[in-house]
Amino acid sequence: MRYWTVQPIAVWETLQAEGICRVNPQLAFENQPPACYLWLLEQLRRRLPGYEGNYPWWLYCGKPDLRWVRWTRPAGEWEVRLELELPAHRVEEFLIRDWDVVYCQAWLFKHLPRNRWYDFRERRGWEDLDVYPEPYQRLLERSWQRLFDPRRQVGHSRYRKEAVVETLYKEDVIQARPFQGATGRRKALTPENAGPEGRTN
Repeated sequence: MRYWTVQPIAVWETLQAEGICRVNPQLAFENQPPACYLWLLEQLRRRLPGYEGNYPWWLYCGKPDLRWVRWTRPAGEWEVRLELELPAHRVEEFLIRDWDVVYCQAWLFKHLPRNRWYDFRERRGWEDLDVYPEPYQRLLERSWQRLFDPRRQVGHSRYRKEAVVETLYKEDVIQARPFQGATGRRKALTPENAGPEGRTN
């Protein structure tokens, strides 16, 4: 299956030099990762053969257009869009909207009427809690199992889906497309920041 990911240029350089690249846990989060992220890691251990528990790489299931991606990145910084061919047993897919619900510590309803959980949480004063009192945390996490229900994905465009994989290998890469970010003021071009092969765009 074909996937894409946008990463700092250093990821592609590491793949070329070492042939393998995993997420650096010290760079994944500035502080402690949210409880829902740790829950996701545990789920991936159970669902993907050989998953060792490292933070995953996030993948697009539809090819991202660099005409908009570059405007979400700081001006002058070099990044790369990697096109990957990955076997199904290494990857877990789910709907973007469903992960957004889980990441917000909300209840993943069958048909997404999220306001009921938000109202319940606010009434109890739990807005700032990362983990809720039992049995509610356990029940909440049970609702998150819908994240992996393949029936929720039926009929949805691949552009509405995302995926995760634990490890990137050089042989996974079909194409690497370096680009520069464009948000904010453009940095003055110097030999130190000219980017790969001296390209400026």
